[in-house]
Amino acid sequence: MDLYLAPTIMQRTLLLLLAFTLPYAWNAWNLDVIRESGKADQLLRLDRTVATADDVSYLAPMDDLLGALGIGPPTGRALKAEFRSPGYGLWYLTLRTVLPEQSALAALRMVHVLLFGAALLLFWQVMVAHGIQAPIRWAVAAVYIAMPMFHGFLFYTLTEAVTPALSVLVLCNALLHAKEGKRGPLIAGAAWWSLLILTRPVLAWVGIPLLVAIAVREQGNLPWKRLGQVGLLVALPTLLWWGMNMQRYGGWLSLHPVYLPEAGSVYRPTHKAFWELGKSWGLRGDQFHSIMEPAFHSALECDTSDLYARAFTASVPKGHLTPNEEIGLENVFRSWQRFTCVTHATIQQDPMLFARGPIAEEQELVRRIDAFTDRYRSEHWFHYQVVAPLGVLRLMTVHSNLNLYMFQHTYRGRWWMETLRWSSLLLHLTLFAIVLVTLLLPTGPVLRTAAFFALFYVAYLACGQRGIEERYTLPVIHLAMVMTPFVLHRLWMHWQQPAPR
Repeated sequence: MDLYLAPTIMQRTLLLLLAFTLPYAWNAWNLDVIRESGKADQLLRLDRTVATADDVSYLAPMDDLLGALGIGPPTGRALKAEFRSPGYGLWYLTLRTVLPEQSALAALRMVHVLLFGAALLLFWQVMVAHGIQAPIRWAVAAVYIAMPMFHGFLFYTLTEAVTPALSVLVLCNALLHAKEGKRGPLIAGAAWWSLLILTRPVLAWVGIPLLVAIAVREQGNLPWKRLGQVGLLVALPTLLWWGMNMQRYGGWLSLHPVYLPEAGSVYRPTHKAFWELGKSWGLRGDQFHSIMEPAFHSALECDTSDLYARAFTASVPKGHLTPNEEIGLENVFRSWQRFTCVTHATIQQDPMLFARGPIAEEQELVRRIDAFTDRYRSEHWFHYQVVAPLGVLRLMTVHSNLNLYMFQHTYRGRWWMETLRWSSLLLHLTLFAIVLVTLLLPTGPVLRTAAFFALFYVAYLACGQRGIEERYTLPVIHLAMVMTPFVLHRLWMHWQQPAPR
């Protein structure tokens, strides 16, 4: 049997086996390295998944629900609103209803890896359906399966464990529907798109190519009513959750309400104001949190050391602040520390006191920080509008995407690790270039739409959100892998054309 001719059962079995084995092996190896480092208690959750500061916000609401239903132990938490949409939490909730916590986390890892394998199989089917040459198919699939930069979050309990695969499933179903016009890919694509929005609302743009695929099948006659119906149906679960969240809160909330006046944590209006200020000069998110988090927890104990205020001021580019402005910024920071010590720490003893309304002292702090932000952005508009976004863009693109602990710590500097790191960096940069090339080449309306919105999303992260982490662009590089064989196919066909005489 010729493995290069058709998507046989043997091919699909081989692909699924590799797509499960290699990603699982990389991540299992990383867990073993963490255990051997002696840091498992700090870095692992119940010895099954990699723990992070963010994953609690996905898992805790589901534990609250299980406790309320009597399936799990009562948690004692009673929040008026959730700031995470429940899409990812539902994966965990489903497993926790039948498994104890540790076993549920182990099963969740398997679900992540199997979802990646399902995305790869559909990707393969798309390449075959569109007539992509066998050498290109096998080369792209091999890179996608083998390179750990594509599956570094499969053993994490974060949305990044599933959103890349969901994005690939949505785009691949759109490509199949545009090619074949069958209802199956349309229904499946809409279902995956709906789950993607419920998991990460900011990635709603990923499904727009599915609407384009519907229009393609209509041969130019845009079925606006049908497009609107599909869009409404896929967004309906998220809209229902959003409405219930606002009802619980008793007022308007955004889809991702991080900063609530009722919050007893650091994530309050003052934190948001400082973050907006830091984004003005392109302060990295990890650097910002490394200052604010310890400063907050120290201030709760009434340790208002100048160390943190000076660290925040030192993050401003040299020459951007006058001596008086440096003193003014440090004074504002110290005022926030004193507020945390005197007012916040006192109210935190009874969280219900936060619900009594805005705190005048905090509102004044926010006003002072906002005034400093406005003045800085006015005086250094070029840095704010151009230099800082370019710095964020560089942060997003110029890295290897090798996030696993063993790559960043244990094996860093070894020759094979450096080889892997530099090859991953080159591939990462190439994939961003592929997105741009896909937009410029005649790769078809579905792929060009995906490329356009992927670039728009990157621009939004660089110019708007700014406080990004490397993992935020994972869906983009996975979609770029789907685009890659089509770009290579176009170049192959161009090279095969005889030269004009």
